[in-house]
Amino acid sequence: MTRIATSQLNQSALADLMRAQQQSFDALQQVNSGKKAQDLKGFGADAPALLSARGLQSRTEGYLDNLKVLQNQTSAQNLALENVYDSATGLREVVTNAMSVDDADVLMQEVERVFLDAVNAINVKQGGQYLFGGVKTDTPPVNINSLADLAAAASVDDIFDNADRARVTRLDDDRIVEAAPVADEAARELFASFKRIAEFDAGPNGPFGADLTDAQRTFLTTELQNISGATDDVSAAVSKNGLLQSQVDDAFAQQTAKSDYLKGLVSDLEEVDMAEAISRLQQSQLAVEASARVFSSLSRTSLLDFLR
Repeated sequence: MTRIATSQLNQSALADLMRAQQQSFDALQQVNSGKKAQDLKGFGADAPALLSARGLQSRTEGYLDNLKVLQNQTSAQNLALENVYDSATGLREVVTNAMSVDDADVLMQEVERVFLDAVNAINVKQGGQYLFGGVKTDTPPVNINSLADLAAAASVDDIFDNADRARVTRLDDDRIVEAAPVADEAARELFASFKRIAEFDAGPNGPFGADLTDAQRTFLTTELQNISGATDDVSAAVSKNGLLQSQVDDAFAQQTAKSDYLKGLVSDLEEVDMAEAISRLQQSQLAVEASARVFSSLSRTSLLDFLR
């Protein structure tokens, strides 16, 4: 006959009670947090998949944050480059108008106006950084503020302080692109035209006045061809930025879809079925109550109760 001591029964009942309390505590944590477990160990065999999915999700969110910044930057760049293009077409227009009426009395005032528009557009900033400075984002890419400064420069190249290398950025795991053209790539020839006009006006065949001289008309006729070429360069920069905008928008759509999928995957691995969790909590609470009653009953019972 097997003999069971009262203390053994108490210990067994206490163990059952503690186990029921732990299960109730775990179920309560699931209900409160909405998660299957509070650490990776608690996810068991799903832990490696969950860890991998979280890592991919974090990287994807990083790409999305960068792409949002790029969307704002490329939009600002598009507006700025269109303003530079308007300056180029504006320069062509004021020169053409002066030649058509044989009167250049206000030509230089108009040239100065469109020149300043071009400088302001090229020196645009976004988020505290100059967009067309290449990797040199803390310095205005064009270092002059007047036609007089431009005419005084030894070379048109001397007015550009942008870096030789364009800024690059990563769209996703596979694509790295130039984030913006550099200033001299987009506008060198336009500023060269501004410089030649300013130098001619200050030279022996200037200044431009009410009546164009033969030398002035010949110069402006030739310069119109140069302005057309400069306009084409700016137009190419606008198109290049437009292509970048399309790439950024495409990458953003792809990363958004990827992020949504990963959020669902992490949710499936990590989040608890709330209805099941509540049911388990209720069952575990009943188990705690039952175990507590058994333990309490045994605690008040001794062998003498059976011997009486």
